[in-house]
Amino acid sequence: MTKMRVFLPVFMLFFCFLTAQSQSKDTASKVAVLVVGHLEMNVDRAIDEMNRVGNFFTHHGYKVYKFYDRNARWDKIAKVAGDCDFFVYAGHGAAPEKKDIPGILCIDSMISSRELARKVTFRKKAVVINHTACYAAGSSASDEKDIGAAEASRRVQQYANAYFSVGASAYFANNFEGGMVNFLKSFFAGKTLSQSFTASCPKNVTLESEKPLPGDKAKTLAITSTSCGEIKTRLVYSFSENGTVEEIKEIPCSKSYDITYMGPPGLLLADLRQSR
Repeated sequence: MTKMRVFLPVFMLFFCFLTAQSQSKDTASKVAVLVVGHLEMNVDRAIDEMNRVGNFFTHHGYKVYKFYDRNARWDKIAKVAGDCDFFVYAGHGAAPEKKDIPGILCIDSMISSRELARKVTFRKKAVVINHTACYAAGSSASDEKDIGAAEASRRVQQYANAYFSVGASAYFANNFEGGMVNFLKSFFAGKTLSQSFTASCPKNVTLESEKPLPGDKAKTLAITSTSCGEIKTRLVYSFSENGTVEEIKEIPCSKSYDITYMGPPGLLLADLRQSR
């Protein structure tokens, strides 16, 4: 009996230790990587927006890695990106070329889609989110006229495909303030990818199309447009090869394309957890 009295407390302590370790690992296994490239006069605003996203993930038990502005170094990002559940980027983008996006991430250097594929594989089928990156949601700061929904869709598909090729499960881009958090709130509340995309759209946004991809019926591509309303003019930016602004000019306002998703429309957060 004496031996039993000694053994049971020790066993229970050991069991509690294993349980605590297991819970700790489960929490640590949920990872979000947040990246903000250098955005000249808008970098502080982008960081504030990304911190709200980071706070959301922290509240839900995720380990959050932040790589902001001058600290957004590719060697460090690539080391942790492969094990993330969510990969979130705000910064400049680049015009997609036939087989490459020269600056899918504009950080300490221009990280191309080829370099992304060379260094990163999303082992946990990460959801990729883009914010304010030119071309990533359709429109670019260098567009001088309405590019049309077809061209916006082409750009989005090339951006999304670069991430799907390295294991992403879904792609979402929203250039509006608060759009990322609104999407995540809906997604974490048990809504589908399509429903969460809708929840992130302000009232002044028009759904241009939401339909399966011709070559991949499992995935849907959705495109929205935003009209100018009372706004008569807007600024157009031209960029150098390293992503810095070279010229700013004012032109008449035209329709823009700022919110999109690509992926299985019925995808749920629970599906991501099961795929680990």
